[in-house]
Amino acid sequence: MKKNLPSIIVSLLLATGAWIFITLSGEFYLNYRIPIAYTNLPSNLVVDNSLPREVDFKLKGSGWKFISLYFSDDNIFTVPVSQDSINSGVNLFSLLDQNTWLSSEFTIIDIYPSRLSIKTEEVDLAVKPVVPDLILEFEEGFGLASKVKITPERIRIKGSAKLTGSIRSLKTQRTTLTGLKEKTVIEVSLDQIDGIEFQPNKVVVEIDVQKIADREIEGVRMTIIDGPRDQEIVLVPDEVSVVVRGGIDRIGAIKPEEIRALLNYSEMIRDSSGTAVPNIVLPDNINFIDVKPGRIRYIIKQN
Repeated sequence: MKKNLPSIIVSLLLATGAWIFITLSGEFYLNYRIPIAYTNLPSNLVVDNSLPREVDFKLKGSGWKFISLYFSDDNIFTVPVSQDSINSGVNLFSLLDQNTWLSSEFTIIDIYPSRLSIKTEEVDLAVKPVVPDLILEFEEGFGLASKVKITPERIRIKGSAKLTGSIRSLKTQRTTLTGLKEKTVIEVSLDQIDGIEFQPNKVVVEIDVQKIADREIEGVRMTIIDGPRDQEIVLVPDEVSVVVRGGIDRIGAIKPEEIRALLNYSEMIRDSSGTAVPNIVLPDNINFIDVKPGRIRYIIKQN
């Protein structure tokens, strides 16, 4: 039995292959969705976004042809736009002769929609910012040291004025990165938008990941907001120390002038204690830990 096993396996494979060949040589019916390409448009016009970007076909053909259809990336149904089609619409059955890659290989049973009412609009060009859609997970003790950098930050888009006006930004495809512990640079594709053309369709994303540390920054000057001109306000002390947390290289380079320590005059005069709590404003991606001293004494003098 063991000696005959290879022969049995070969026989089974040959029989299976013959069955597949005979089966795929037969005719099948298939519903297949194909992208539409609107062509012959003047450079100042685009088709209205309400027009379909895909069309459904019911096809009849051999299994082998359907397999080749699935594996082809060039399946596009071309719809030429003319003044006649803009005025009266177009019957898609009448365009089969211009799409011979489809009509010569298959019998077209049905098309949906079979007729299109062509609408056009004036082309509009606009520049939109790129917004990254990122999920970032860091190794313990690491974090984002600065704002994520996108290159290019803004991209020119082309489409109907109605559509470009409704778009506030271009989003990248959602990307998840885990185990981050060093600077990372990746290329990310942009989400496609029906009726909108843009180039490039990818951006470079730079993620500045650093070891997270704390630092106390001394000599941060106090600033009074909305103080009266006819009064002198003496602060004791007039400088504070601020403890911050962030990327080790980033916080190591921060100067006291980059940090704002604010006192609001209207809040000061409502507080009868004669002291005020400074509001600390930090650069992006720097976290506040503490301010020393926590309350500032003040004296108000009339000029």
